[in-house]
Amino acid sequence: MELNQPVFRCIRSCKVSILTWLLLTLCLPMAKAQTFFDVADSLGVSAIPTSHQYGSGMSFYDFNEDGWDDLSFVMVNDSMVFYINNGGTFEKSPSFIDGPGMNKHLVWVDYDNDGDLDIAVTTFEGRYRLYQNDGNFNFTDVSEQAGLIQANERHYGITFGDYDRDGYLDMYVTVYEQLGTPEQNWTRLNHLYRNNGDGTFTNVTLEAGVGDGIRLSFKGVWMDYDNDGWPDLFVINDRVYKNSLYRNNGDGTFTDVSVEAGVELGGQDPMTATVGDFDNDGDLDIYMTNTNSPFKRGMLLVNNGDGTFSQLAEDYGVDVFGWTWGAVWIDFDNDTDQDLYVAHGHPNLGITNNPNFLLENIDGLFFEEVTEQEMAEPDIKKSYGVARGDFNNDGYYDIAVINRNPDDVQLWQNAGGANHHIKITLTGTASNRMAIGSWIKVFINGNQYTQYTMCGENYISQNSQHHIFGLADAEVVDSVWVEYNRGHIDKYYNLTANQHYYFTEGDTYLASLDVQGSTTMCAGDSVVLHAGNHESYLWNTGDTTQQIVVTQPGNYFAQVTNAFHVQTTTDTVEVILALDPEINFMATHPLCHNDSNGSIALENLMGNAASEVIWSNGMTGVTIDSLPGGVYDYQFVDVNGCSASGSVLLQNPLPLSVQVFTFPETAGDDGGFNLIINGGIPPYNIYLDSVLVQPIMDNLSSGIYHLLVMDANGCSFETELEIGNLVSSENSFAGNWSLFPNPVVSGSALFIRCNTQQIVSLIIVDAKGKQIYRDDKLVLDAGQNQLKVPALAAGIYLVNVWDDGVGMSSQKLIITH
Repeated sequence: MELNQPVFRCIRSCKVSILTWLLLTLCLPMAKAQTFFDVADSLGVSAIPTSHQYGSGMSFYDFNEDGWDDLSFVMVNDSMVFYINNGGTFEKSPSFIDGPGMNKHLVWVDYDNDGDLDIAVTTFEGRYRLYQNDGNFNFTDVSEQAGLIQANERHYGITFGDYDRDGYLDMYVTVYEQLGTPEQNWTRLNHLYRNNGDGTFTNVTLEAGVGDGIRLSFKGVWMDYDNDGWPDLFVINDRVYKNSLYRNNGDGTFTDVSVEAGVELGGQDPMTATVGDFDNDGDLDIYMTNTNSPFKRGMLLVNNGDGTFSQLAEDYGVDVFGWTWGAVWIDFDNDTDQDLYVAHGHPNLGITNNPNFLLENIDGLFFEEVTEQEMAEPDIKKSYGVARGDFNNDGYYDIAVINRNPDDVQLWQNAGGANHHIKITLTGTASNRMAIGSWIKVFINGNQYTQYTMCGENYISQNSQHHIFGLADAEVVDSVWVEYNRGHIDKYYNLTANQHYYFTEGDTYLASLDVQGSTTMCAGDSVVLHAGNHESYLWNTGDTTQQIVVTQPGNYFAQVTNAFHVQTTTDTVEVILALDPEINFMATHPLCHNDSNGSIALENLMGNAASEVIWSNGMTGVTIDSLPGGVYDYQFVDVNGCSASGSVLLQNPLPLSVQVFTFPETAGDDGGFNLIINGGIPPYNIYLDSVLVQPIMDNLSSGIYHLLVMDANGCSFETELEIGNLVSSENSFAGNWSLFPNPVVSGSALFIRCNTQQIVSLIIVDAKGKQIYRDDKLVLDAGQNQLKVPALAAGIYLVNVWDDGVGMSSQKLIITH
C-alpha cells in the first residue's frame, strides 16, 4: 500500500476537485518532527503473552484512580501483568490475579459500586471470572457466588454497561463458537447478566433477546446509537456471521434492528468495535477492522442520525488492507477531531507483518495515513490489543499496544504539540460509579465535540477513564455538558484549557430552601421551609414533604432527589427562637396636679431593640413625654417581630391642699397657726413672709402674714393669714387664769389656775374649729382647779373662757403624745 493511497481514494470518493486537492496538498507541511516514540523499554514496561494467533487484550485504565493511567496486560496460563504509574514512570506490581487458561480480555470494573475497581476476565476454552477487590487490591474470585455460568466455552470479549439504567453495571460476554444449537448448547450463546445491585447477577439473555445465536462473536459494545439515553448493544461476528445491533426498548428487552440499521455486513471478519464520533456530529460511529482476504478491508459505519448507518470506509480513506485487529479513536494532535490508530498482525508467524496504521482525521472529511511521519521506527510486529491513555499527563493521548509472542508490548509516548486540551474524568452517584454510558459534550466557538464512556471496548481492550478533548488553539471551553446514564445533565461553563477536571454526577444540581417567614421566631410563631420542585424529599426531621412548618428552633435541611435519582442536599437554615420582650419601664409622674409633664421610657431587658411601639394615646416610640396623669397601654414589637404589651400608670398628684387654723394673740406674741397639709408630694416647705417655718407656730404677734407652702415637686399653695388680737376688758376674767401643764401629755391631768373664784363658761375646740368640749357652768376656785375634760388627742386646741358673759379670753393648749 502506498503512503498516500488512502488520500487519493478519499479524494476520488468524495469527489473533491483536483484544485482543492492541490491546495490541501500544498498546505501540508513538507517535513514534520515525529510525534510518537516507543518508550516501553526505557520505562521498564514488558509483557509477552504466549497467546494463540488471535492475540490478547490489555487495559490502559487508571486502576488505583490516582489520576495517572496504569497498564494491565492479559497473559496466557500465567499471572496477569500490572504496572502502576508513579507520576509518569512505571513500577511492576505483584500480580493481583492468576491467569490459568488462554485468557483474552481483562477489564477493570466497579460492578458493586463500592468505590474500588474489581476485575473481570474472559478465557478462551475456559470460563469467565469476576474478582472482587476488598479495597486494598486483594482480589477474591466471586464468579460462582455472583451467579456467573461456570462453563468452559470459547469466551472472548466482555463489556459492561447499565442497560436498565438502575445504577449498576450489567455484563455482556461473547462466545466465539459456531457448533451446536441454542436449545441444546445455550451456554454457547452470548450472555447478558443483569446486575442485581447486591453483588450478584441474573442471566437474562433469553428474556432480553440478545443471545445472538451461536456465532463466532468477538466482541460486544454498549453504545447509545440512537441518542435516546438507553444503551444499545452492538455485536461483531466473524466470517459468515453477520453483525447484530440490538436496540434497547427501555423495558429490559431488546429489538434486533441489524437489517434496518444497515450494520450486518455479513461475510466480513470484523475484529474490533471501536466506537466514537469521528465527524463531530453528535452521534456514535463504528470502526471495524478486517482481514486481507479478497474484498475485505477496514469498515466504517457512519451514523446517519436516523437510526441507520452507512459503510463509508473507502469514502473516508480508512478501508485499510491487512490483518488488522484492535483500533482506537485518538485525537493525537489535539486538533479537535478523532484520528484512528489500527493494529496489524498476520496470524501466520511465517508471514512478514506490516506496520500498524496511524490515520489522521482531516476536519472530518477524510483520513490521511501518517504512520511514517508520526511514528518513530514504525512497529513491524504482530499487534492485537490497543488502548489509549495519557501516562505522563501532558494532555496528549499515548498508545499502548500488546503484541504476540515473541514481540514485547509497546508504549507509544506522544510528544505533544502546541494545541490545547481539556481532560475530564467522571464519577457517577445515581448512575453507576464509573459513569459508564455517559455523554460528554464539549462546546467551543459554536462547535460540539462528543465522547461516550464505555467499559470494555475496541478489540478486547480498555481505554483510560480520563477523557481528553483536543481544543486546537482555544484557551477557554465555552461549556461542557455531561449527560449521565440515568439522564441527569450537569453543565459547566468557561473552563480554562489544559486542566484536568473531575466531575461528579450532580455537581450542578443545586437546591436551596425558600424561607417563608422569619427564621427568627417568637414564641407561638412558625416558619415555612420550601425545598423547591424535586422528585422526592427527605428532611433531617424525617419529613418527606415538599415543605415543612417549623415551630421549634434548630437547623433544617433536606436531601432532595430529582427525576434521574440524583440526590443533593439543600442549604441549611437555622431557625432561632427569640425570647419575647421583657419590658421594664421608667415612669416620670406629672409634678403637680393636672400637669402634663410626665414621661415614660420603655426598655427591653432581652436586649433586642424595638421596631415599633404603639401607645393607647396614639403616640409611638419607646419614649413618650408631655403626659398628664393616667393609664397608658403599649404594644412593643422588637426587631425580631416578637411583641409584648402592658400598661403604665402615671399618677396625677392630688392637689396641694392646706387648711389653716390661726390662734389670736392673747397675752403678747402668743398667736399662731396650725396647718393641715394634704395632697402634693411630701415633704413640704412652709414659708411665712419668705421665712421657712414649721406647720405649727405659736409665737406670732397679731397681724397679716403671707403664707407659701411648697411640696417636693415645687407645687405651691399661697394665701394670706391673719393672727387676731384678743384684748381682755378690765372687768373680765381674761388674764386672771392659765392652763398647766401646757403643753401636756395626752391623757395627763390638766389644771386651770385663777386668782378669784369664778363661774365661767369653758369651750375647747380643735385646730379645725370643731368643738370638743363645753361646760357653761364651770365653778373655779381661787387657786388650782383640775379640769375634768375627756382625754384629748395630740394636737393644738383653743380653750375659750367666758366670765359672766362679760368678756372672753382664749389660750392655746398643746397636747403631745
